[in-house]
Amino acid sequence: MKDNHFSQEEYEDYAAVYKNVLAELKEDKPEDKVDDEPIIDDYELVAFDKIKVDYDYIIDLISGFVDSLGEVESEAEYNKKLNEIKEIIAAYSEDNSKLGSLLESILEDIVNNSEKYENQDVSVIINQMRQSAIDKEIRLFSEKWFVDFDDVKYEAYHFKDGKLANESKLKEKADYAAYKEAIDEPVKKFKFFSAMIKDFKEDLMPEIAPLFN
Repeated sequence: MKDNHFSQEEYEDYAAVYKNVLAELKEDKPEDKVDDEPIIDDYELVAFDKIKVDYDYIIDLISGFVDSLGEVESEAEYNKKLNEIKEIIAAYSEDNSKLGSLLESILEDIVNNSEKYENQDVSVIINQMRQSAIDKEIRLFSEKWFVDFDDVKYEAYHFKDGKLANESKLKEKADYAAYKEAIDEPVKKFKFFSAMIKDFKEDLMPEIAPLFN
């Protein structure tokens, strides 16, 4: 909402107007117009046009979808909910394809293996998967440059404005001797540390930053 100069107060005002108008339309609807399009009263799934949908909103939608799986509903209602969530995730993916792709895969797994998610907190499952994806990339970096996983993770989570929290400490922790022994064509020591930091900034962080949300 901030990116689109749309305040929380404005959002709440529009939401209040929407609900009031909806109530009036339901009360005033002529009885003889039976062929009119039905009014959409599933407020949680209303599209907000250019308002940027955030991660937590999508998590709430997916959680609600999972909670409704045990309810008796028509195939049309089920598909409507599913397609609306897919559309919202697709819109979110335009700004964050990495996390959007993760959400898409989770939703697909829910559809194909719904029993696995029964009585589960979907938000916890999704965040665990997000964390695992981040840890995987950090581990690959730590193994590549022979530096401790926890040290790299600390720097990744404290990376700000293109700078590491403690670049010199990370350089000190890197084991160049072990690196040189394991690599067929190792970088010279005088280039090793700058190459590692460059890889951290230009490859690791762009890969995992979108997953931080």
